[in-house]
Amino acid sequence: GIIVKQTKTVETLGSATVICTDKTGTITQNKMSLAQIFTLSNNKISGNFNEKLNEQELELLSLSMWASEPIPFDGMEIALHEAYSKLKITDERPNFKLIHEYPLGGKPPMMTHIFENTTGTRIIAAKGAPEAIIACSKLSKEEIQKINKAIESMSKEGFRVLGVGVSEFAGNNFPKTQQEFTFKFLGIVAFYDPPKENIKSVLDAFYNAGIQVKIVTGDNAETTTTIAKQIGFRNPENTLNGDELMTMDEATLKEKVMETTIFTRMF
Repeated sequence: GIIVKQTKTVETLGSATVICTDKTGTITQNKMSLAQIFTLSNNKISGNFNEKLNEQELELLSLSMWASEPIPFDGMEIALHEAYSKLKITDERPNFKLIHEYPLGGKPPMMTHIFENTTGTRIIAAKGAPEAIIACSKLSKEEIQKINKAIESMSKEGFRVLGVGVSEFAGNNFPKTQQEFTFKFLGIVAFYDPPKENIKSVLDAFYNAGIQVKIVTGDNAETTTTIAKQIGFRNPENTLNGDELMTMDEATLKEKVMETTIFTRMF
């Protein structure tokens, strides 16, 4: 049921043996909703935003919004702005101006925004892959264990997780990279992005045609594997992350790509 301009398009599609697909927005709907939050100071995961939030939870949600674009377009950032607007606090967005920003960067990536109001009060907020925020924070082994336990718990639910941090800096000679700031690790915000309704039948059509399907994503292994299991993706336990892949020689890589079905934390 397709009209093509060039015959070679049909030939290429007809001879395909493997399809590589992204996860967000391809397998999933890219309709992010805030599902859970974890505050490190309380060592607590919460999923009920209708209850009265404590001071640390309010701080985490506020700063995750400040670490987002002022006019959000990304699904997760839209969800964070929506969550902030529902908090029972004064909306400070009209009073603060973005004075410096570090775009999404690093391996794994993070982003940092610096806002200031007319009286000189500053907000320096970062969000990104939890490992990236952990690397820029002063944390004990015990605290890192608590964070990783929370990430594992949230990821097993199929949630996408972001770490959130806050920093302080006087003067305007900002460091060249955001990784030079020392952050206080506040916690994790987790989002649920449901699979597309028809994706299972799409996968079945590929499998029945003898075509292998592989997922290549920037997300972590646990979240991706959970979503993969929900949609009937075959062999979701065969995962490989970007760091491991980069260290492989050509021969090992050729072998690994044949047996791996999910490539995670790819950059």
